[in-house]
Amino acid sequence: MIMKFLFAIIITLATFHGFAQNKRIEKLKEETLDKAYLLYKSELASWHSTDLLLEHFKEKRSKIGGYLSYTQEDKTVAIYFDRTTDRNVILSFTYENIIDFKNLYEKDTVSRTPTQLETRLIVAREMARQTVSENEDKMFTFYENSSYNYVPIIYDEKIVVYSLTGPQEGQLVLIGNDYKFEFDKKDRFKKASKIHNSLLRFPFQAEEGSAGLSAITHSHIIKEYPIVSETDLCTLMLYEPYVEWNKAYIINEDYVSIWDMEKRLLVILTMKAWERISEHQETKN
Repeated sequence: MIMKFLFAIIITLATFHGFAQNKRIEKLKEETLDKAYLLYKSELASWHSTDLLLEHFKEKRSKIGGYLSYTQEDKTVAIYFDRTTDRNVILSFTYENIIDFKNLYEKDTVSRTPTQLETRLIVAREMARQTVSENEDKMFTFYENSSYNYVPIIYDEKIVVYSLTGPQEGQLVLIGNDYKFEFDKKDRFKKASKIHNSLLRFPFQAEEGSAGLSAITHSHIIKEYPIVSETDLCTLMLYEPYVEWNKAYIINEDYVSIWDMEKRLLVILTMKAWERISEHQETKN
């Protein structure tokens, strides 16, 4: 109840007083949301399309060498390609509005050559996967009961591949152990970088007999991510229908990001503003 009331105060103050943020943070917030929704649409399409594949196209499973999803204009496309070097697309699903109407799609079961964009994404995704597999500079960490999932997007006319760590056991949400692979406008690989320094596991629900779980919290210490990351938001949106908690707090030394999962509302406060609100609440109690 206290957390709920505190969040209501935050939303009200943020709405009417703005909690001045510098232009850099405002721009970063907009970019983070844009990237998060691209990632979310891609992953949602992959999740839903894989369910369709397993239910209706089992005969194609042995032929599939890989898959990916991408957004082009207003459409999100999930493709499954074969094991040949040509990477022929043997199954695809096209969604007009995957976020609101994931059950409305067009399927194509006729084998075809991948488009130029699809080829670019496949190659970039493979470069990211190979970089992790080789792990020459020991940047990447491998945790038990988890696996890397590579998600390419196009942002600012350049390919970016994200690796998200997914659970291999049920009823858990994993936050962290994620990386970004950047390419230039000619699709040349530039660099890989960490988004989080560790991996956290959050259960869908609190343990039986304990108090309910209304929110989760984690910290950001990597300087390039003073606010919530696009991978955080993507993961939180994907799992929102399944978890008991509906708020996420991401703490940095300078900022606090608050994500309302049900409303899909992001509020960013300076740490000073957050501390003032907390002190005010403690005084009232």
